[in-house]
Amino acid sequence: MPRYTAKIDQAIADNLQLFRRIRELSQAQLANLSGIDLQRIIEMEACNTEIYAADIVTFSEVLQIPASQFFARRYVPYQNAANDEFSETDYKKIKEQLLFKIALTVSSIKDLSTLDSLVNMLLSIAEVSRKNTG
Repeated sequence: MPRYTAKIDQAIADNLQLFRRIRELSQAQLANLSGIDLQRIIEMEACNTEIYAADIVTFSEVLQIPASQFFARRYVPYQNAANDEFSETDYKKIKEQLLFKIALTVSSIKDLSTLDSLVNMLLSIAEVSRKNTG
């Protein structure tokens, strides 16, 4: 398999597992909701079988994630840079992906009191961050 194709396949497999976990679904639950065989999902997440376009569309609908996000290569801070220094491009990509992950996580919170507490906590963190960098 060409190297580029292998990287895309791995990104899709990693993202499938990430999105499933964010939605707090087991592999069996995803299989049930998607109509895709459990063993096939296990193999997909392990990157041991091909994931077809139809599979991505199905997972996109079930997990309520844009299909394009399955192709996104996730950047892991501190693995890509020495001494916590990032290029501007890496910084923007990392920030975009972390914000996306926050949005997915927050969208799964149903309790309004918990959401309110989370927003207040984020506002406090943002204020401290502004003071420390300003």
